[in-house]
Amino acid sequence: MPAAAALPWVIGLSAAGATAGQIYSAKKGAQAARTAAQIQSEATTQAADYSRENLDKALAFERERLGWQREAYDQQTQQQREMYEQSRADAAPYRQMGQQASGALGGLMFGGRPGGGGPAVPIAPPPGAGGGVRGLMQPGRLVSMIGPNGQVKQVPAHLVAQYQAQGGQVVS
Repeated sequence: MPAAAALPWVIGLSAAGATAGQIYSAKKGAQAARTAAQIQSEATTQAADYSRENLDKALAFERERLGWQREAYDQQTQQQREMYEQSRADAAPYRQMGQQASGALGGLMFGGRPGGGGPAVPIAPPPGAGGGVRGLMQPGRLVSMIGPNGQVKQVPAHLVAQYQAQGGQVVS
């Protein structure tokens, strides 16, 4: 600004009660405030950037930690699954024997072959037993038989033929 033009302005300020020192001081104060606001704005931006970086690092760490936990869980689950399968494999022969024995007992109890199926031998009265088939096969009737080892037992009438086939004899 040329000096001739500035002079009335300075005179006007002086007339308004402002001195040159006050004007200079106000200008410096405004510059200081503007500089401080700019520095504060930059500091706030920088703090937000640091915060974002730290949050990203924390999130990455947490994801990695959860990945480790998932791997540990998966390994533990796999180990438990293998232990379960091994225990089933170890017990399989015993389970099979139990199933076979149960089938054999069921076959013996219900007049079938051991292991299931129909009758092993036709049901017929023992030789010398009077009354024919109908008299011998009454439901709930027990018959005394002697086994090959000499033991005497009461057996259901419908199993007499089966025990005879195994060497048993009816006791009169």
